[in-house]
Order: sequence, then structure tokens, then C-alpha cells
Amino acid sequence: MQSDSRAGELLSRISKLAQTHIDDWRPLREEILEVHESPLSEGERVLCLALMKALMDAVERQCIAPENLSEFRETRRQEYCQMLVKEALIGRINGVVDPAVMASITSREVRDGRMASDDEFHKQAVSAAKKLDQTKPTLGSSIRSWLSTRLAAHS
Repeated sequence: MQSDSRAGELLSRISKLAQTHIDDWRPLREEILEVHESPLSEGERVLCLALMKALMDAVERQCIAPENLSEFRETRRQEYCQMLVKEALIGRINGVVDPAVMASITSREVRDGRMASDDEFHKQAVSAAKKLDQTKPTLGSSIRSWLSTRLAAHS
């Protein structure tokens, strides 16, 4: 089955389950993660993130005992951030996340309502992207540096 049709089929199943009671949600979670790992368009990755959010919202409401809620929410958040990092690593051969890409992804998540604007992960991504942008040489500074090197060599 292709990834987009799998994501669509998952959406249908999760929508139905969210209206009833979810007994065994772990296989659905694993399937969403599996689809998310396959080659997808940005729209399909966003659909997987939305599916995971819908499933985990339903699980939190229906399946998690109050005394386990805090631990569940932290684990859920970590897994969500891992999904975002995996997305940011697409096409990166060195395994290092580009801060600008991560900031773009977390900004999309904030815009689409899956992440709070004051989320620490988002704030760190935006901060890292700004710091990286400040350290990039501008064309003017690059030309000045090149000229000073050339002038120094001819003195």
C-alpha cells in the first residue's frame, strides 16, 4: 500500500475510533510511526503528525489513569519532537539538523495548532536559527574580507 493511501486509511480508522473507545491503540501508533518513516511529501508528514495527535488525544482522554497522565504527556511530547527531528533530517547526509529547517518545521507546527508558541522546543529552534543567521557572513563582509586579504598580500 502506498504511504499516502496508508495515511488516508489510518485517518479513517482513527476518526472512527476517536468517536468510540480505543482498546488497543499501540498498533495504530506504531503504524503511524512506520508511515511517517517512509518517503512522504510534507503534506503526508503533516497528516501523520495530525493523526498521531488525534490518536494520542483520544488515548489520553480514554485510556490513561490520572496518576499516569504526567508521564504519558512527557513521553508523548518526546515522541512528537522525535518525529519533527526526523523530518528535519530528511535529505541531510551528515545527520546534523539545520536550525533554519527545524525552526521552519516548529513554526508550521505552531501555526497549525499542534505546538504551543511558547513551547521550549520551538523557542530553542527559533533561537538557534537566529543565532546561525547572525553568524552567516554577509556579501559585504565577505567582499571586505577578500579585499583585505588581497591588499595585505600585495603590501
